[in-house]
Amino acid sequence: MEASTSRGELTKTAIEWLKLLGAIIALIAVGEIPLVHAFSDWIDGNGFWLLPVTLGLTAAGFLILMWGWIGVGIQYGRPMTTEEAERFTRMEGWTRGRKVDPPMEWSFKDMKAAWSGGAWWRDPDMRRKYFITAGGTMLILSGFSVFVVIADPPSVKVLMAGTVVYAIVRLTVGFCRA
Repeated sequence: MEASTSRGELTKTAIEWLKLLGAIIALIAVGEIPLVHAFSDWIDGNGFWLLPVTLGLTAAGFLILMWGWIGVGIQYGRPMTTEEAERFTRMEGWTRGRKVDPPMEWSFKDMKAAWSGGAWWRDPDMRRKYFITAGGTMLILSGFSVFVVIADPPSVKVLMAGTVVYAIVRLTVGFCRA
């Protein structure tokens, strides 16, 4: 009984490794398509302005995200008890920190309802949530776009660009369905 379970697990592991190998081979093959080379050459030829733009957008997204977090911490934060700080940091001894109370959580559904009713601009809390979400989204998407610009192999550029497009489509679909 134990040998068959071991063989089954080995087979599953081997299949997963073969899938990974197949994906790597497919990625290398995609890099040889002329259209992919043209895309890569265009990015390489315009890298002198694409890199500063993508880095600037990444930095702006980071600053917007941090501004929102700091604003939430200042407005809703309260000092942590020593026990909370030790549990959070897993450090014994003298620790300090702030805790947001009540926790700041929101969904696409909440954001869509606020957008439809115009409350996203009138309500400071919802406006802050929009800026935090926009900052985080901009940070992530433009951060991946930096990799599109600095990657050398054409197949990696296509993979990263596809990742950015996929994330944009999934975010849009998620927001529309909320």
